Amino acid sequence: LLVGLAGGCAYFNGVYNAKESTRKADHLTRRGQVSEAAQSYALAAATAETVLARYPRSRWRPDALYLAGRGAAYSGACSTARTRLTEYLALPHQPADRRDRATVALASCAVEESSNAEARRLVTPLLRSRDREVATAAARVAARAAIALNDMPEAERLLATLPAAEAQWELAGSALERRDYARAESLLVLRGRQGDVRDALTSALQTLWAANRQEGVERIVDA
Repeated sequence: LLVGLAGGCAYFNGVYNAKESTRKADHLTRRGQVSEAAQSYALAAATAETVLARYPRSRWRPDALYLAGRGAAYSGACSTARTRLTEYLALPHQPADRRDRATVALASCAVEESSNAEARRLVTPLLRSRDREVATAAARVAARAAIALNDMPEAERLLATLPAAEAQWELAGSALERRDYARAESLLVLRGRQGDVRDALTSALQTLWAANRQEGVERIVDA
């Protein structure tokens, strides 16, 4: 009975709360609220880690590994994410949708760590996923890897498969990294006209202002 109660606590106090934080984080990500999403992913990871620490042999371990790994990946803790996601993906009989999402998260860390060829290898099979959300996330990661490898034709081909708003934000970020400020400004003006304000806009405006592109900043803000 005590063992059963302990397992129940592992779920309700750990896995359940981690799932709720992950659900919130995914929702914020879809809305472009990346900073707030990262906080929720970090909370999900920390909560799932308590399950792994307190109940290392619990039947909820696969759930906790998945939630801890994905949360760590999207909150910037890629070292932890690699460990958790690699262990999770080595487990047999896990749901296909979770395996796909775990793979995308692992690939996103590969991009962050400049292992871009690895990232492309991981997500390429997922580009044709029937799950539109998985396919979109895979294309986004693959495009970032292609940009990092200076393969712009491939990056633009991949971005063309994304919704227009997503593609324009990715291209704007890439243009800023390459100091192609005119293109970044044009793309951000387009997003501004649609009222599409995201976390990335603040840092973009700061970058442009520091590059003495004050007129461009004013055009974006006016839009």
